Amino acid sequence: MKKSLRKSIFIMAMALTLSLFVGCAKSSSNVDKVDNFIKKAYVPEPEDSDVFSSAENQALGEGVDEDSNEKTELDKYLEDMFKPLMTETGYENFAGVNPLIWLGTAHNEDGLEIVLKDLKIDEVKKDKASDEFEYYEASYTIEYQKDDKNIGSQDLKSEIRMTKDGLVDDFRQSNPIQIP
Repeated sequence: MKKSLRKSIFIMAMALTLSLFVGCAKSSSNVDKVDNFIKKAYVPEPEDSDVFSSAENQALGEGVDEDSNEKTELDKYLEDMFKPLMTETGYENFAGVNPLIWLGTAHNEDGLEIVLKDLKIDEVKKDKASDEFEYYEASYTIEYQKDDKNIGSQDLKSEIRMTKDGLVDDFRQSNPIQIP
């Protein structure tokens, strides 16, 4: 009897440990996805800077008729980079508001480099245990450098709502970006 009781306790302990490990891994996975999303949103690859600096690259939410198939390079960039990371509704809201247009202004200034620093992501606990979303808050600093000198910086915060599958459903920045 003692042997079967020990075996049962051991099996329950292993199951509990495994469920905690899987839960932590899932949460960590979403933190990694939030980290990836923010890095893509604020620091595009240098070869993508022309997409933002061209005046003809308005995103669909900025007056281009979605039904006319007039996708600009910026529309294509947003689709390629962000659509796989987001829910359909989240992507439509994100691209429609065109949150990355500030990068165009930044890249229009010759020699300006954007550096993302001190990225910290926290999971925000909600009271509802049945909620289908996970909530995160990210705080970070954007530095503007020119000729290897820091010419300004800005502390930013974002709220991110993720599905349990790890897709960004909502992205809200708490303060506007100020380019020096």
